[in-house]
Amino acid sequence: GEEAAAAVLARHGPALEGLGLGVDVTRLAVLARDGPGEPMLPRYTIRFPGGQVEPADEALARAGADDAAIGGAAPAGGEGAAGGPPPDREVAKYSVLPEERAARVLLRFFEGKGKAAASGGGGGGGRATLFVVDKSSSMGGSWSQLIESVRTIREHAGESEPDFILYNNYARRCTLNDVLGDYPSGTTSFAAAFEAISAYVRQQPRGTEVSVVFMTDGQDTASRDLPRAVSDFRSLLRLSPATVTVHAFGYSARHNARFLMDMVGFGQLPGTYRYASTAEDLRDGLEAVFDVVDLTRRMTLAVLGAGGAAGGRRETLLELEVDATQKPPVWEVDAVVFGADAEPLLRAHAAGEKLTLVVRRPRGAGDLATATAEPRDMSEVAKLRVAEEMVVDDYDAHRRAQALVDAVNVHRVQRWRREEVAAIKASAQARLDGFLDLLADSARHGAGGGGATFVARLASLRYEAAFSKARRARAMHKRAAENADSLSRIEGKLDLLHAAVDLDAEVAAAGAAPVELVCALTGDEVVDVMGGKQDFFCFGLLVTRAEHVIDAPSNISIQNVSTGGLYTFDAYTEALNHAVRSKGHAAASGGFDSGGAAVAAADAADGEADEEMGAFRGPDGAMLNGALPLFVSEQHWRRVEALIEPTLGFFFTLDATAFAPAQVMALYSILGYMLCLHANADARYGGAWFSWLVGDFTEVCRRLVPRALKYVQQGRYAAAPAAGGDAAAEAP
Repeated sequence: GEEAAAAVLARHGPALEGLGLGVDVTRLAVLARDGPGEPMLPRYTIRFPGGQVEPADEALARAGADDAAIGGAAPAGGEGAAGGPPPDREVAKYSVLPEERAARVLLRFFEGKGKAAASGGGGGGGRATLFVVDKSSSMGGSWSQLIESVRTIREHAGESEPDFILYNNYARRCTLNDVLGDYPSGTTSFAAAFEAISAYVRQQPRGTEVSVVFMTDGQDTASRDLPRAVSDFRSLLRLSPATVTVHAFGYSARHNARFLMDMVGFGQLPGTYRYASTAEDLRDGLEAVFDVVDLTRRMTLAVLGAGGAAGGRRETLLELEVDATQKPPVWEVDAVVFGADAEPLLRAHAAGEKLTLVVRRPRGAGDLATATAEPRDMSEVAKLRVAEEMVVDDYDAHRRAQALVDAVNVHRVQRWRREEVAAIKASAQARLDGFLDLLADSARHGAGGGGATFVARLASLRYEAAFSKARRARAMHKRAAENADSLSRIEGKLDLLHAAVDLDAEVAAAGAAPVELVCALTGDEVVDVMGGKQDFFCFGLLVTRAEHVIDAPSNISIQNVSTGGLYTFDAYTEALNHAVRSKGHAAASGGFDSGGAAVAAADAADGEADEEMGAFRGPDGAMLNGALPLFVSEQHWRRVEALIEPTLGFFFTLDATAFAPAQVMALYSILGYMLCLHANADARYGGAWFSWLVGDFTEVCRRLVPRALKYVQQGRYAAAPAAGGDAAAEAP
């Protein structure tokens, strides 16, 4: 085993430095399978620096699989081995990041064990959601966006529509249809709104969880005694037999941000604050607030120490209010704490102690779940969660948070989790970008130059992690509904193809292939790719994409074709995303950035580019940023054919939904270019590897001839503007 690991290190170690992905390698895993069609499992690991070799089970036990389930990983040959998620299991663990004085606690429990959490337990009347909407005259410019958001809320809410109060100088309870039919008028009285909210809360049964979303675009202009109204309102909410949480939503620079930030503390449980500066932000922000209200439940998380003898009292190390998110049939509590709150967990982790996690209903209404949490190393997801929750109020904090995000490589997690982790990474990055914009504005105008707007933006960003988690949960619900026709058609075909895959035949075909069918970025082999459902092999290119490529795809500019390495499409897209984040869109992808691609290409040709254009470096040392599918085998082709439209849409326009039939025609231009390269028969393009590539891609184009002929016969293949502006016929 150690000799095999040393051989792997000698063969592949030097290539790691040439990947161009900005990845720090800390561990190599040596994997093996028991036979054809069996899953690849880690047997040994090589740790860096030093090159120590050890059995994989010991290394993985110490490192901890990323968000692994209690009881171990999915069984070999189970769903996880085939590229999909393993069965849902309970999870309880905690990890720490000492340099940030941060700790993360993760607990997942089944809905059945926390049934009261899903049904509103505590002897109460379930859940109630109340939107309190400002309809004063100043709302005139934003009313249409508000109405659009309300319609979206109706779609998300299903049968359980929220309740509404409309207020100006008066307030009244109304239905969703009433809101859709109303219009702005009058002045603004917060006191009138508070009185209507109080009446609503009094009507709720004991134990009902009430979420109040208070919205305004301005300040109070009509209340006779606002301080008295605020005091009475706060007292009523605090003493209510219902459990009330107040969320505040302010839009436009005119609103009183500090007042709304105080409001989120009026209820028995703390709420969130959201700021929207434009009409578009209003729509997106209101939907985000609804996601938080609809898909999360406020609970109490208690972290208990190891305790003494059996039955002895355990010390409460930490107790805090958390949002539990439902991902049916599992509830998840994912909490990050800093500073003094994290210290007990830092000490326990250093001592290797197990802790007890207890999730309780609000206001002491009983325990929902109890579990023993194992100490784990900080996983990729945990690092992102810390970055999501960090308070970024200066450039140093931003630098530290950005370093955490940049260090996360999605390909270090299980294949079935990569999409989810990529979404978490994107939301963490968006939050950091918002903080950076805010810090830049502060530097330009001074800390006080932004006034209330600066305070509002800062406060809203600090709640962004809560909104991001809710949006991700909502995305899981919406995913099947978006692009329903095309997705259902593609997904259905992929399901049938996946069920019929003969892995033994694929392994045999790969063994007989004249080239090594292994992803140069991840090491995935045919059995790994075909064992999943949607991934496929492709080859790399370096391209630039001017705007006219959208309408004339055969005018895409091919700068280079890879000679010596294949890639999986999943690995390619992750490498491209990483490069866009680190280098910028034009330099990485070669396209659609206000002419940036053309400038980048020209600079590269003149030797003046700040960075070499491309997303990653191939085994031949050339930079690449595009990928086109390969034939490989009949089974592989059937999968590629099912995915050809989004694949070509992404290659030509960087948008998987932007497929056009002319893109099929453009493949023949690319094939012609490759044939010309091969005909020159130089050392680079005249070898056996490139000969195989040209032959394989020729078969791809041959299989697409029926699509091309159908397009021509329909008379849709007409002249298109060439790159220089002259009319030129698109020709296969």
